[in-house]
Amino acid sequence: MVQRSPASTGGGVSVKRALAHELRSAGLMAYPCTLKETFCTAVAEAQAAGLPVVTSDRAALAERVTNGVEGFVISGHAQERGYQEEFVEAVVRLLQDDDLWTRLGWNAARKAHRLYDWDTIAARWEAELQRAIAGREPLPPRLDPTLDLLAPEVLTVADRGMSAQVPSALAGRWLRGAWAAYGYHVASTPGLVRSSVAVTRRGRSPRPRKLRGPGTRPPEREHHQATATSAPKATETFND
Repeated sequence: MVQRSPASTGGGVSVKRALAHELRSAGLMAYPCTLKETFCTAVAEAQAAGLPVVTSDRAALAERVTNGVEGFVISGHAQERGYQEEFVEAVVRLLQDDDLWTRLGWNAARKAHRLYDWDTIAARWEAELQRAIAGREPLPPRLDPTLDLLAPEVLTVADRGMSAQVPSALAGRWLRGAWAAYGYHVASTPGLVRSSVAVTRRGRSPRPRKLRGPGTRPPEREHHQATATSAPKATETFND
């Protein structure tokens, strides 16, 4: 970092708060990079602090900094004399021209706040992926046709000597919902071998069992046989 004022920057490893303080006290970031940066977090942090950046045009740095807008991007190799002269000239220009320094620093901060936001990054990735799959039918993975995700041993969860079993009907609904969430047709949901057998045998899907909360009694079944109290009393007639 290059200071515009005589304030000391100190040394050693700084925590985030100390780093932010140092960035705010700096005047610009001078980074004669010789590496192929894939992003360069240091440049993004400097821009977030409102610092113009003077750096190389290598790899992702040309995307982080727009020449003449948020700083200056120098072409060539850092060990070349022409590069070094142009680099120093750009740094000195920013230190001497307050209006230029203010404008480029403001642009850098505005770019950082606009682009380096997780919601913005996620939206850009989602849009990029949507463009990549546009017009393509989702191709489901190849799975073993005998795979049975409704088998009792699969639906049983055991921990510390206790076990519980997920109802197969509930597991089937989860599987269908997850499969559909990936864009596949719900009818092609894999792993429902046991459910398919039930449909074939009965001609319809099995009725899911209703779950009861703790402490509740099951509903009483209807009795179709007449009870002693409701049955008609038999009458006897005696003929003399």
